[in-house]
Amino acid sequence: MEQLNALMSLFIPVSAIVFGMVEFLKNALNLNGPVVTVVSFITGAVVGGAVFIAYQFPQAQIYVYGALFILTTGLVSSGFYKFSSTFRR
Repeated sequence: MEQLNALMSLFIPVSAIVFGMVEFLKNALNLNGPVVTVVSFITGAVVGGAVFIAYQFPQAQIYVYGALFILTTGLVSSGFYKFSSTFRR
């Protein structure tokens, strides 16, 4: 039960990362319709699986969490760029 509680505590932050990744892919690849649902599922399954593996194998945590940090930093910077471009003339 302790493992489940620990994994569930990561659910909200990981969901935010998946949401950002799907939005990025949707805009970058001009996706819409049911394709976005499939991309969302695959992205969530891959990221969720990676977090689960990192929790089960502590020696893998540095790699998985490092990759998530890199993805998050990239998503934030691209989001800020897109947001700031709305104020340009």
